[in-house]
Amino acid sequence: MTHFVARIVRIKKLENSTEVVSFVLSACGNIGNLKYMYFIIILLWYITVCATNSILIVVIYTDRRLHEPMYLLCNLFINEIYISTSLYPLLLSQMFSDTHEVTLPWCFLQMFCFYIFGCVQLFNLTAMAYDRCLFVSKGSKQKVIATCTPQIVSLGNIFVGVAFHFLGSRLDIRYIPDKVRIILSIYIHILQPMITPFMYGLYLPKISQSCKRLLCQRFM
Repeated sequence: MTHFVARIVRIKKLENSTEVVSFVLSACGNIGNLKYMYFIIILLWYITVCATNSILIVVIYTDRRLHEPMYLLCNLFINEIYISTSLYPLLLSQMFSDTHEVTLPWCFLQMFCFYIFGCVQLFNLTAMAYDRCLFVSKGSKQKVIATCTPQIVSLGNIFVGVAFHFLGSRLDIRYIPDKVRIILSIYIHILQPMITPFMYGLYLPKISQSCKRLLCQRFM
């Protein structure tokens, strides 16, 4: 949540030093009645992220044919729900807060969750890339393109998100509007949780076919 921090709001004075104990999320301030629209949009996006990733986890769990080749995908789907849950509920609660104040421990907790998410994501993508390398040596060119596209898109999106985060923390970007800076700083939180289920889930034929079979069994 440090991406939203604009100013220190409370300082605890010690004997010869000061200690920051809370921050204000300036992005949530001065939005007036727009907070209701933002609240609905963010809530619907969070529900969609959780529902989409959860459905794919259930599909892989219920279809035994997907257990061995797709077990790493479950880790990715769980990781997307985890990082979304670390951000969106607190952000939603701040929409209707009078002070928009967040304590320092909560800021550090959000940072911890973000770095854990990054480590797990890169570990799983590395393992999947190794698996794809083994498959490439045996498959045709057209098959190779179909299976490597999700990894390329996902890694490219992560690279863009990390680049925005790095540039925002290292360079002077005060000339960029606040709303643009906020969006760029949480870019990876917004898009990655939806790119993963679509590119690794619905894009892959085995999972998409399994989803169709599961829906047909439930509604027919």
